[in-house]
Amino acid sequence: MRNNNGGGATSIVRLRHTATTVRTCHGVRDGTQFACLSNTHEPATAIRLDGRRLSWTTTTILTFVLALAIRLVFLFVASNNTTDAWSRLQSAVLWLQHPFQLPPATSAAAWLPLHFWLLGIVLWITQSLWATRVLSVLLGATTVVVLSALVSQAFSRRAAVVSAVLFTCFGLHVAFSVTTSSEAPTIFFIALGLYTWVRYFFERTPRWLVASAVSFSAASLIRFEAWLCAPVLSVMLLDFSGSWKSAWSNRRAWKHTLSFGFLASAGSTGWLLFSFLKWGDALRLPHHTMWLNLHFQPVHHSLIFRLLAVPGVLLISLSPLVVGLACIGLARVFKDGSLAARTITILVCVLCAFNIWNSVRYEVTQACYTLLYSLLLFPRA
Repeated sequence: MRNNNGGGATSIVRLRHTATTVRTCHGVRDGTQFACLSNTHEPATAIRLDGRRLSWTTTTILTFVLALAIRLVFLFVASNNTTDAWSRLQSAVLWLQHPFQLPPATSAAAWLPLHFWLLGIVLWITQSLWATRVLSVLLGATTVVVLSALVSQAFSRRAAVVSAVLFTCFGLHVAFSVTTSSEAPTIFFIALGLYTWVRYFFERTPRWLVASAVSFSAASLIRFEAWLCAPVLSVMLLDFSGSWKSAWSNRRAWKHTLSFGFLASAGSTGWLLFSFLKWGDALRLPHHTMWLNLHFQPVHHSLIFRLLAVPGVLLISLSPLVVGLACIGLARVFKDGSLAARTITILVCVLCAFNIWNSVRYEVTQACYTLLYSLLLFPRA
């Protein structure tokens, strides 16, 4: 077995029971192909590609079918009325009439453009308003599969199955994945970016680097919260095996960090440059959003309400049991978890802190903002 700290893949022919966490296992021995299961709490085990491998695939397919079925049911009984869903759809319709211009909600309001382009493309192909909601349904159901794969890599397969089932039935996500709101595609791209980042973290191959960078760039062109992901994940690619000394001295790790940071920030950096050239203000849309939040609030809430809004939404949407177990798990991961699991935990904390800051400073207290990170609480519960 070979393991290059800070930048190399791990290879193995056959892996027996061990307490070491190994992520990439390939090999053929005596004509039999082997794969590797990774787990930070249980010993990693080599298994044949039949048997248990088929069971994992079957479980994933059944979870996807269940997630899709639940969302299709609510697609027919629910209206397209979650927060800004209808406004976004109308803006996409207007953009389709002038496809070489920015969407109206981008040029005249404060919303990033990619979601309108996706809705517009679907409308152009199908000529159906229903199809735009079906896009959200498909992305929502696929997110369950991506989350399962992510948790399997960073935590364990047992946690992956439980997380997938819980997220499949997560009412708040179901509600937003049957409308044309921006939450479903944003969550999908963030989850896909995290999964491919974890694969890149362990394997350091260009395909996972590009896949993760494209995913986060796409998410960054839908919602501003996704802009926080690339800096956090870039820093965590440094070599912390020898504390800060190795983090500063490992040049290969710095290469991976800078490569990922540059590519994953391409969407946000490109938009900043475009905004500056077009409007003379690189942060025009965030500035416009902040101004609207400060000056057009129909009701101004007390500081206590704004402080408790985010924890309250999490308790109501996830249940006190899940939130309590997740908090315990988040605390334990810094002691027992792998670096990949710790990275996800740190990202959850950053996104949650940003959510609380927006609630306190700008009175942005809508429940949907917790969706962007609440799915990552299930593995710790």
